[in-house]
Amino acid sequence: MLSPFGKSQSFSVSSESTRDRVTTLEDDTEAKGLFEKHVESKAEKDEIELSDRIGSSVGIVLGLVAIAFFLVHLNRPTGFFTDEFDSLAALLFFAPQVLVIFHLAAQAIIGRQNMVRPLEAGNDALSLISVVYLFIVFPFDFSHFAEPFPRFLEFTISWISDGIAKFFMVILILVFAVMSIYNPLLYIHVRRVLNRRGSGI
Repeated sequence: MLSPFGKSQSFSVSSESTRDRVTTLEDDTEAKGLFEKHVESKAEKDEIELSDRIGSSVGIVLGLVAIAFFLVHLNRPTGFFTDEFDSLAALLFFAPQVLVIFHLAAQAIIGRQNMVRPLEAGNDALSLISVVYLFIVFPFDFSHFAEPFPRFLEFTISWISDGIAKFFMVILILVFAVMSIYNPLLYIHVRRVLNRRGSGI
């Protein structure tokens, strides 16, 4: 025979459990609502404005300068690239930089963000693989990093040591890991919104 107190306690536990489930459901709904709002915002801004195209063009120039800078290191050689910098390391080092330039060029020419987002997502995945591999092998000697610069400009990057470089590489690994998931999901959801509106891929 159950006492009234036992029944009351059981009802209280059940109520608390129900409230927890409702709270969790509300949190999930709110998070989903925030993502949907973010998708709607990205769909609204899918068409790239002139200022953004100019920004992409500037990014292309900076990307080419960066590649030229590392090619100087590679061709002199300065000592920045160590003996561990073999063909695979070179491919993984330069390929993401080249792909970034292609992505920015396509973005500036096409003028639509979501149409070139798969290229960005692919580069995120490639960059993740690249940085993880280069972090493990680490075929660099940052004591020579500033050598291609004129003497009066060497101080601008000579403070970067191997340890600092590895710290930044860890941050890049985390960023690319997140973006490798985020960009494909964003592409799929923005595409659905744009298709409903009949305004593109």
